[in-house]
Amino acid sequence: EVNIMFNKILLLLTISFSFSLAHAAPLTVHFNDLADGNRSTSDGTGSNSIGEKGYQPYTFNFTTGLDLTVRGYETSGAESYAYMDRGNAGMGVCTILNNTQCNPSSDDNVSVGEYLRLTFNYDVRIESLTFNNNHDGGFSNTSIDIDGIVKSGLNGGAKTFNDSWLVNAGDFLDIAYVNSGDTTRRNHFYLETLVVSQVPEPSILFLMGSGLIGLTLIRRKRIG
Repeated sequence: EVNIMFNKILLLLTISFSFSLAHAAPLTVHFNDLADGNRSTSDGTGSNSIGEKGYQPYTFNFTTGLDLTVRGYETSGAESYAYMDRGNAGMGVCTILNNTQCNPSSDDNVSVGEYLRLTFNYDVRIESLTFNNNHDGGFSNTSIDIDGIVKSGLNGGAKTFNDSWLVNAGDFLDIAYVNSGDTTRRNHFYLETLVVSQVPEPSILFLMGSGLIGLTLIRRKRIG
C-alpha cells in the first residue's frame, strides 16, 4: 500500500510539474511577422497569417490557454483601434477604420496622444518588449512610457527593454508615446515583439507542495 501511495503521489507531482513548465515557458509574440503573415499556430499564437488590419479589442489566443487582449486609446480616454501594420512594423493605434483598414493609412502607429493597453486572462510576467519605427527612418530622440516609466533618448533601429513587468489577470499594462515636442514622424513607434510567460497558479504550487510533503512522509515511514 505504501508503494501504491508513493506511485500515485509521484504521478501527481509529475503531472503538476509538467503543467507548470508548459505554462511558464516564455512565448514570443512577433506582431511584425503576424502582420506580414509570416507566423502560424506553431508559434503558439493560435492565429494564422493575420495580416494588416485593426480591431478594438485585438485578441490573441495562445495554444497554452493564455489570451492577450490589445486595445488602442487616446490619452483623452477615447477609444481608438489596435492596429497591426505590415511591412516589418507591428502593433500601433488607428483612430478611424474603413473595413478593418486604417484611414488614412499613415495613422497606424502609436503617436502623439495615443497608447496601447495590454490585458491578459492569467497572471503573467512580461520579460521583454521591443519597439521600432521602421516605416519612418528609425527613432530620433523618441520617448516611450511603459507602465509609468519613461524610456527616453531612443535613436536609430529597434529597441528592446528587458525590465520584466508583472501583470495580474484582468489588470493591464499601458504603453504610450511621450510628446517630446518634436512633431516629425521619426518619433512614432510600433510594438514589434512581446516575450511573456505565465505565472504558475497557486493551486498548482499547492499540489506540488502537498506532493513533496507526502513523499517525505512516505519515505520516513519506509525508513521506520
